[in-house]
Amino acid sequence: MSEEIERDVMTCGVCIVGAGPSGMSAAIKLVQMINAHNEAIDNGSKQGTRIDEESLGVDVPVIVIEKGGMVGAHSISGAVMNPVALAELFPNYKEEAPLEYEADIDEVVQLTAAGARKLPITPPTMINHGNYIVSLGKVIQWMGEKFSELEQDVYATFCGQEILYEGSKVIGVRCGDKGVNPDGTPKSNFEAGMDLHAKVTILCEGSRGSMTKQLIKKLNLQNINPMVYATGCKEVWEVPEGRMEGRKVIHTMGFPLDNKTFGGGFVYHMKNNMVSVGMITALDAADPQMDPHKNFCKFKQHPFIKQILEGGKMLSYGAKTLPEGGWNTVPKMAGDGFMICGDAAGLVNTPKLKGIHYAMKSGILAAENAFDMLVSGDFSASSFERYIQAVTDSFIGQELIPFKNFRPLMKKGIFPMGLVKGGINYFTKGKYPWVNMKLHEDHTEIKTMAEYYPGGKPEDDIKYDNKELIYDKLTDVYNSGATHEEKQPCHLKVDTAKCKECYEKFGSPCEAFCPAQVYNIVRDEKTGAFERIQVDFSNCVHCKTCDIRDPFQAINWVCPEGGGGPMYNNL
Repeated sequence: MSEEIERDVMTCGVCIVGAGPSGMSAAIKLVQMINAHNEAIDNGSKQGTRIDEESLGVDVPVIVIEKGGMVGAHSISGAVMNPVALAELFPNYKEEAPLEYEADIDEVVQLTAAGARKLPITPPTMINHGNYIVSLGKVIQWMGEKFSELEQDVYATFCGQEILYEGSKVIGVRCGDKGVNPDGTPKSNFEAGMDLHAKVTILCEGSRGSMTKQLIKKLNLQNINPMVYATGCKEVWEVPEGRMEGRKVIHTMGFPLDNKTFGGGFVYHMKNNMVSVGMITALDAADPQMDPHKNFCKFKQHPFIKQILEGGKMLSYGAKTLPEGGWNTVPKMAGDGFMICGDAAGLVNTPKLKGIHYAMKSGILAAENAFDMLVSGDFSASSFERYIQAVTDSFIGQELIPFKNFRPLMKKGIFPMGLVKGGINYFTKGKYPWVNMKLHEDHTEIKTMAEYYPGGKPEDDIKYDNKELIYDKLTDVYNSGATHEEKQPCHLKVDTAKCKECYEKFGSPCEAFCPAQVYNIVRDEKTGAFERIQVDFSNCVHCKTCDIRDPFQAINWVCPEGGGGPMYNNL
């Protein structure tokens, strides 16, 4: 239907897709620079031409679109934020931004099934003095307010559906249609998504961005390694007074993960007797029944974590994927007509568990490059590619390049040899190992049920109480605020021809790896044999785990009708 209907076209100087940390930083920096430039032109302190609709020949100089119902609704992270990039945008951020606490006490704890041992020395990468515990959603909402003070608006509920091209040149994006029936026919309130034609398109979609994924494949932008990911599940709790003090940042390794699965847990102290608690599990785990949400629940049951949460109240839940492969998985970040920022570009420092300030800085650098192009009128491919060098020369490249082999070094587990190798990697500033180590797409690492469970899968002993400590997926989805218009096409495009084979070989891993119980296998009541897959897309929290880990790559996550998805609070 999308090719048969007439669409409105809006022309713009710069189109920014996504209002997360990279998108809002790009938007704010760009408008700040345009305003300063125009003011200097107007008062005669600078020679040149104003940047506006008339000089650019467009409907609007800058537009920001966001698939969430409001700015910050889909923003989720741990999070302990390095403030260096935020300070560039707002020198008075300490007085204005909604920060929780400046991190004061770091603890790294190794968990066993029943015990906990604090490491005597905190690894240098895990020292957080000078960083701030934050709710990313609150920070992004605040940045949206600061953007409004610049007399600019974010077009919330507008999702980018596909990239528009002229040959291999990106010329903008097409927004998703609204008011479409499940069978694809228009409803009475149908509204065709507009085409946004832009001189510059900045993709800030976050982890496994649906359009960025298309772009990387179409233009062959992949680095020497593909992107690899982990899924993090997180809750915010209100705990009894005095239970968590000292502006503490706790990271854990070990239980509930086996020694060959990469990941770990965290607990961060927040204001008003709240804590942020979460568990991250790598998506290259060999176990076909690997369940990030179940790992999170087991993590909370551990005595070390239970003593913090017991007697408290769970307030909100969320889940997301994060790119963790490092510099050698970062795709070519710019080309003719486009730049890619933040998590969409894989700019995450895995050993430091940091990515927010890279997202913000990459957005700032993209804005600076876009501004230079608007001033000069030079929108050649080489002008866009200046952004790649800017990122490489910035603290992003300086910090990520030495750790380019960190994730491959962890392939055989964190403790003890992973820590040893990681330490050598750190102290040699990345000189060890002396080659570029290989990574493979996460879904290729999954073993079949017969390979992983030759004696049969053991019974699961976890029991959800749904009121005191551990919550099943549906209860957690409720606490994520996730909603979607039910009568619309399913945004999880499943090749159902693969489902029966996946069930027989891998035990339907989608039921396990999805942290929101979107996928449910309907089985024969008598024999237990596979009948069909049921996709409850309204539960989706937009984490993209399914798009990444499905062993047949038979699930394609595309953007649903704008405004759908989670409504994160304090996450």
